[in-house]
Amino acid sequence: MKGAIFISFNSRNRTQAVALAERLRAAGETVWLDSWQAGNTLQALAEALTSASSTLSGAIILLGDRGLGGWQSFEARMFVKVYAEQAFPLVVASLHEIAVSSTIPRYLKPLPTILCDASWSDRTIADLQRALCAAVPAEDRALVSRILEGEEGRTSIGLGADELEVEFIMKLHRLGRYEEAVGLFDEIVEKARSELGARDPKISFYLNEKGLALRELGRFREAETAFREAVQIDLRNVGIEHPVTISRINNLALALWDLGRFREAESQYRRVAEIEEKRDANGPGLATCLSNLSLVLKDMGKFESSEQLLSRALTIDREAFGPEHPSVARDLANLSSVLHRLNRLPEAEELCKRAIAIDTKCFGEKHPLVASTLNKSGRAA
Repeated sequence: MKGAIFISFNSRNRTQAVALAERLRAAGETVWLDSWQAGNTLQALAEALTSASSTLSGAIILLGDRGLGGWQSFEARMFVKVYAEQAFPLVVASLHEIAVSSTIPRYLKPLPTILCDASWSDRTIADLQRALCAAVPAEDRALVSRILEGEEGRTSIGLGADELEVEFIMKLHRLGRYEEAVGLFDEIVEKARSELGARDPKISFYLNEKGLALRELGRFREAETAFREAVQIDLRNVGIEHPVTISRINNLALALWDLGRFREAESQYRRVAEIEEKRDANGPGLATCLSNLSLVLKDMGKFESSEQLLSRALTIDREAFGPEHPSVARDLANLSSVLHRLNRLPEAEELCKRAIAIDTKCFGEKHPLVASTLNKSGRAA
């Protein structure tokens, strides 16, 4: 395909998703593969899908025996909506036969579904490529539209009342209506605590999303409180090494960073980095953590240490995603900023230009990410 292929996956299928990305790249495709991380990924994805100059040309929804992940379900519905409205190329890659029948949401069933082998054989990759290049049948698009829009369809896709309300809240989040989102999350959390108990995983999810909205409003102390509560629930339920817990700790570190409590933020990021290092020393999860930690160190004036961490994050992301992925552009832009502080201006300028070139190719020259990198470059100079 001419543009990038997005891979949507449950965090529990991270290993299989990375393997698929590597096989697709080996087959000549450009791949967009993001680690499980709430908020930022969805915003960037939504903007890429709506941009007239976007190079995103198709998506694969990876489905294992655990079904869709929490944030993956939001991604999937976003893609399905564009599939129905614009014939956006979309295919389900099923890792298990059970996923084809019992765990696949109804709104995904009209989509082409490829039963994939664990090794991502040449035949499987070719099948996925053909499915993404095939014309989208008008009757399938119409069926998906009916499922998404009809009341019968909305109650048949496995969403209860709370989940439907959360979906609405996330729409508010994407529209920037954060005050409304926070108020609604307060109501949902109170209701969930009374009906499900204080330790239910749903409450952690709601608190985390509330914290993200509070951060957008600049209410960082309240965000810290929400993230801490979410982390404590996750620690009791699934332990510190679970991907969900790690994501919550990352968000807590962000709130501490926002508050200027750099040593506490550093401690949380190092806590996560140690876990990610043990899990996969070359994984994108570690790269994200190292990148965030490096920026905290930069704010603390530890520029040499920051450069070392960012260089390693850049190496990991290049290996995981290829040289022209948005994560690589992020690393290059951040490294450029650190090099400016070290007065290594020619190197910094070169990295900044490369970051802008990647983001422009992925999102278009008018995308906020491109403007942000340009602004940072201008301030640093």
